[in-house]
Amino acid sequence: MSDDAAISDSEDHASEDNMLTAMRKARGMSRGQVTDAANAYIRAREGLNSAEVLSEGVLGKLERGEHKAPRGALRREALRHALGVDTDAELGWPALRSVVKTPAAVRVAAGARERAGTAGDSLDLDSILDEATSGVARAASITEARTVSSTALRTYRSRLASLSTDFVHRPAEEVGPKLYRLWKDLSVHLEHGLRQHQGREVYLVAGMICVVLAHLCHVRGRPHQGLVHAEAALLWARDAGHPELLGWTLGTKALLTGSTEGPVAALQLIEQAKDILRRSPRPGSGAVRLACYEARFSAEAGQRDRGLAAIRASEDATEALGRSGAADLDVIGGILSLGEPKRASLCANPYLRFDLAERAEQIACAAITGFLTGPAEQRSYGDVALSQLTVAQARLSAGNLDGVLNAVQPVLALPPPQRIAPVREQLGRLASALSAPRFLGTAEANEIRQEITEFQNPPAATLPM
Repeated sequence: MSDDAAISDSEDHASEDNMLTAMRKARGMSRGQVTDAANAYIRAREGLNSAEVLSEGVLGKLERGEHKAPRGALRREALRHALGVDTDAELGWPALRSVVKTPAAVRVAAGARERAGTAGDSLDLDSILDEATSGVARAASITEARTVSSTALRTYRSRLASLSTDFVHRPAEEVGPKLYRLWKDLSVHLEHGLRQHQGREVYLVAGMICVVLAHLCHVRGRPHQGLVHAEAALLWARDAGHPELLGWTLGTKALLTGSTEGPVAALQLIEQAKDILRRSPRPGSGAVRLACYEARFSAEAGQRDRGLAAIRASEDATEALGRSGAADLDVIGGILSLGEPKRASLCANPYLRFDLAERAEQIACAAITGFLTGPAEQRSYGDVALSQLTVAQARLSAGNLDGVLNAVQPVLALPPPQRIAPVREQLGRLASALSAPRFLGTAEANEIRQEITEFQNPPAATLPM
């Protein structure tokens, strides 16, 4: 059942003007999704057995107006977190009356003092013990709130693996909101601090989420924002002591830096990442990816020998995968792993820049075939499109305009949500090449340029943000 259907089925005649209902619908969430997110927040604060957890029935009563507002400040805070709002007023709740709850330890201590009356200095030690007891109780409750259950951690990993896979073959608009909700759920633990023995695992998941967020920024054409996520991922990769995540993140930072500072700066980061993965017993597909990126940026920097050597290194690293075993990122999969079609796609364009157009077309076609005949969840529409554009550019270098049109047509047919920034950028370069003097005035070149212009400027309502 779709989320929309689940939301529809769970309405129970909720008031149309209920602000809580309206906000939930605006977020595209079912009651179950809201309560799950709120309860994850509550359990992160109070532990698995918290009495504050919410049921869908309670949420239904709030939406129908049977309850004016949730009971207690923590439930209010958890629902605000789940729905992404800052104030109670945004959900139509009256202000919470200021009621100070006295901890049980403090109540016991206060009762002891009351029973004892005023016995002078002899009660000083008892008073000290009372204060110490209440202080210890408060400290223990804070420590408990910093505990991440093994169930919660497995859930975060499972959600990340699903979204990392979806990232490859589903539009960013679909994956992005779910990825953000995952980040918000995990960030509660980071904001309140972590118990030392749990830090590594939580930092590892946080770092991987931020790497996927950085890739999301990349396909949206927002490299500067992506670098913020990459820097955060580097921080948590170091705190987790995880060289494979550190190497992968430096590769992602290089990808983004190539857009902001150019290929030479990107290659410097690649060298740092390679040095880290050389010391890892399980570099995984991260080593393949770094070699592919080195080939790409070497080609852009005009370093032919280095680029061709990097392509060979990517082949060697692929062969070594079976001997070293999968790294943690490969286990997550999706955008955090790299298979043979992706390797071929990344290596095809450098051949083109080295004036080896025939080889570039051959490798790009192999990548396309690998994606289209492989599992649907590994069918990266972005990489298929980029490979098709490499084929188009290879044919253009030979003056084969009919072949260019055939190669580029599937790309021009992409729906607006799949028109990611790297595809638009490569189409722009193809359009510029078609404006060369030898192509001016030819019907085929004019047709392709016109279709590229229409692709780059879809109606405003459908243009990806």
